[in-house]
Amino acid sequence: MCLVILAHFMSGCATELVPTSQAWPVPKNRLLTQKWRSPTTDTGSLIVKRDRGLVETDCFSRVYIEGVPVADLDASEMVEFFLPAGEHILEIGVGGEELCEGFSEEKLTGASVIITKGRQKVFRIKTGTGGTVLIPTTP
Repeated sequence: MCLVILAHFMSGCATELVPTSQAWPVPKNRLLTQKWRSPTTDTGSLIVKRDRGLVETDCFSRVYIEGVPVADLDASEMVEFFLPAGEHILEIGVGGEELCEGFSEEKLTGASVIITKGRQKVFRIKTGTGGTVLIPTTP
């Protein structure tokens, strides 16, 4: 019985996938760069979206591409960048306003992303009791 209650409680701490079509675009005041914002014939699309849920809702997820801070995402938000074909490093840091004490590079989690010209890659930011992870996903 106790395990069932514990499993129910812990599942309430995890976030839930937001389909790309239902994610809100990040507000312009939380876009930290205009780099990689315009598509060209030599780029592919990278969409990063954040799950919805109760965990860390008072904190933004700061998105980094190649070590450059590019956007602060709140729950259910997404951002799209257009990167040159090739391998890129995508990282997420947890921080933000009110209950968070700012962004800490010690909390970064990352992934290597291969961008193909004319194609789209989508990653979701999922947070649960095990921490924050980046997961490749479908739109």
